[in-house]
Amino acid sequence: MFPNMLQQIGRWWGRSDRRTPERRFGDRGEQYAARFLKRQGIRVLTRNYLTSRGEIDLVCRDRDVLVFVEVKTRQRGEPLQAVNHRKRQRLVRAGKEFLRMHGLPNHQPFRFDVIGIIWPEKGATQPELQYYRAAFHAGDL
Repeated sequence: MFPNMLQQIGRWWGRSDRRTPERRFGDRGEQYAARFLKRQGIRVLTRNYLTSRGEIDLVCRDRDVLVFVEVKTRQRGEPLQAVNHRKRQRLVRAGKEFLRMHGLPNHQPFRFDVIGIIWPEKGATQPELQYYRAAFHAGDL
């Protein structure tokens, strides 16, 4: 019994946050973006939704509209430049797969929003947030 208990303690003690520092930084930005959207009256349904077509950072509902949100968090520069044509295509495919997987009708209104967050310093508590509602449309691609 005693060796078994030591193994359990060793497994517990050895656990660590396996996310990379970049991923933890991105998660911090997504949390900030989710709080911002809630203050705007937008309901966050899920975070980091994975499909075979890609990941959707935030899936939200704004009244009767389903909203797929891409969040880009940076320390400097222009985070929205990372949402290029290829990334938009991936998001559209993932959004359409989300609709299909959840049995939502083809006429379900949806849009793609993008939030850019610039957190210039590690200790900064208030980042700069750039919100682009309906940043692009599925038909544009």
